Amino acid sequence: MRPRPAFIVGAARSGTTLLRLALDAHPDIGCPGESGLPSLIFQLGQVWYTVATDIAGEHVAKPPVDVQRKIRRAASEPMAFYCAPQNKRVFCDKSLDAPDNLAAIHQVFPRARYVLLFRHPLDVVASGLEASPYGFRAFGYAPFVQHSVDNFVAALVRHWTGRARQSLEWESMHPRLCHRVRYEDLVHAPHDVMAGVFEFLKVDAHVSTIDAALAHAPHVLTPGDSKIAFAREVHTSSVGRGRTIPIELLSPALRAEMNEVLGMLDYPEVTDQWNVERAPGQDTTRGASADVARQLSQLMPATITLRKGDRRNVRVKVLAEDLEAAEWVVDMATGRVAAEPSQGVHATLIGRGEDLVAALRARENAATLITRGRIRYRAVGDAESQGSDERGMRNPAQTLLRALQDASSRYQQLDSALPSFTRVT
Repeated sequence: MRPRPAFIVGAARSGTTLLRLALDAHPDIGCPGESGLPSLIFQLGQVWYTVATDIAGEHVAKPPVDVQRKIRRAASEPMAFYCAPQNKRVFCDKSLDAPDNLAAIHQVFPRARYVLLFRHPLDVVASGLEASPYGFRAFGYAPFVQHSVDNFVAALVRHWTGRARQSLEWESMHPRLCHRVRYEDLVHAPHDVMAGVFEFLKVDAHVSTIDAALAHAPHVLTPGDSKIAFAREVHTSSVGRGRTIPIELLSPALRAEMNEVLGMLDYPEVTDQWNVERAPGQDTTRGASADVARQLSQLMPATITLRKGDRRNVRVKVLAEDLEAAEWVVDMATGRVAAEPSQGVHATLIGRGEDLVAALRARENAATLITRGRIRYRAVGDAESQGSDERGMRNPAQTLLRALQDASSRYQQLDSALPSFTRVT
């Protein structure tokens, strides 16, 4: 018996490897690595269209029924071969070329089902940049990057937007054949999400598939996300990594297009404050250690010695994004940590706790941390124009960072008793 076909449809770096391993761990589902089966189906169809058109002497819009059966048989053979050893009843293909070949797949397999996987585009961009440090030959990025060599972020957002629209348009045409999954939901509630996928694929629910998938991951030899081989649990620490992507790299038109698609997927709009906000539901349980929290508390004393010429009537919020409720509002006019609510600030300085400590204690160059998005800052309103120092550092948050760094160097014994600070929640 030939297995029933299904296809994972999603952009690269969206969690397709995690989903495919979870499906493959099910006793009734076979889901191998990226085989390129959708492209094979399309190419087989192209061969037959050409042959049939030449025979008929006119354009053939659809190959004869017996030809469709031949294509279906050719595509089904590797499916059956993979599923046969364990008598699996469903074959699910996970190939990044699926979005481009949906019509060809449907013509050959009109009852095939589609699991549409989505992930926030800026998290996808962060993952894509990390996975492609030396070039963009993989993941289908090359054609987009070639037209945007001065802005990789815009290129990858266009790639994601195109893939997402393909999936959503397909879903609108075939709603009963499609099941939508968001990566964020998958990692926050893997068993619940997988139960919904199993129900959609008409197989029994098996809550242990995620654990089995990760146990098997180190032995995977076929194409997919290489990071999965070293994963031991599903975690949410990758959610929100796109906060490091400078939002100003997206033109107003491209951001509007991205936000339109985000709205269709029930994601919040990306605003001007994107880079200086903590991601909703961000996992702080895997965040900064207690030691990092203690160091930050000591590095944010109630009295800071600001350099002469740096004082101005500006308040800056300092936020450790991986520490729950870790916010300080620094009044640069007085050099004190103030108790005003954070809405009254003129700028925000944000980063992971360990990166803030590294900058404040000069363990790493703050400019490098800023360039890599590990520390971000943004002025509110016209605060950016309220003076500059001798090095032209116009943003008060950046000036504060230097002042805090200078102040922290004066405290040689961090374990000694320091003045208390006020935490703003």
